[in-house]
Amino acid sequence: MSLWQQYRRAEIGPVTVEDLEMDVRVSNPENDTLEFDLTVYNLATESWQRIEDRDDVVIELGWVNGPSSTVINGEMDTRSRTFDDGDVAHRFSGVDYTGNTVAEEPPKSKSWSNARPDEIVSDIASMLDLTSRTRQAPTTIDNFVLENDELVSRQLRDLIDHVEEQTNEMWRWDARRGQIIFIPTSETLTEVPDLSYDSSLISLSPADEPDDTVTGKLEFEAMLDPRIQADASVWVDTENQTGEYRIDSYEYQSSSVDGTHLVRGKISPLDADFSTDK
Repeated sequence: MSLWQQYRRAEIGPVTVEDLEMDVRVSNPENDTLEFDLTVYNLATESWQRIEDRDDVVIELGWVNGPSSTVINGEMDTRSRTFDDGDVAHRFSGVDYTGNTVAEEPPKSKSWSNARPDEIVSDIASMLDLTSRTRQAPTTIDNFVLENDELVSRQLRDLIDHVEEQTNEMWRWDARRGQIIFIPTSETLTEVPDLSYDSSLISLSPADEPDDTVTGKLEFEAMLDPRIQADASVWVDTENQTGEYRIDSYEYQSSSVDGTHLVRGKISPLDADFSTDK
């Protein structure tokens, strides 16, 4: 994958940007919302004026002759224009539209009796015009009420607390790319290419998180691969580390200004202890 094969494309409301200089950061912190920070340099004044606050922002990253895909369908929260040494920097930031949806109150209240948590999540997603990707929970909840005066995200965290208390297993939820995800922390949703020094891996080291609930975490840096996403499994193959891991968090960094085109992230071994009674 050579420098001149890098691929970046952004749709900012009605404006498409592909040939201008840009800096892109798309990140999915652990247990947080997928977010973006995009800077486009020397955008035409006419184009800037066509863009409105709260416009949608779609970013694609990858390689001209390799994998490329949309890495975020976002909603703009802020935008600004600054002048620096003859260049004009147009900066846009925001979050995945799914994250905004669950950061609001639901349209109505609803209650469930003797329902599995994954069934509740699927119903909530449907109420919000989203889809869901879940795993069947081995338990039911006697009574759960979705209140219409409280944020959906907070109530999903309450549901996680219920399920973990009953199963003694760590669960997680996420909201991105039009889906609410609800799975055990020990499980993954998809597979991505191996991480090895013979392919895209640049560095791999222990993650310095002494208070983390999971041991054996690693942090990695690799050439950008848009297929890397949270809750995916990845096979690590190095001299010191070999095995299957789950991707906990990641950040794409891509810049046509300095040639950066990387992904950084943290991964946990799939054979780690994900029980809650530790």
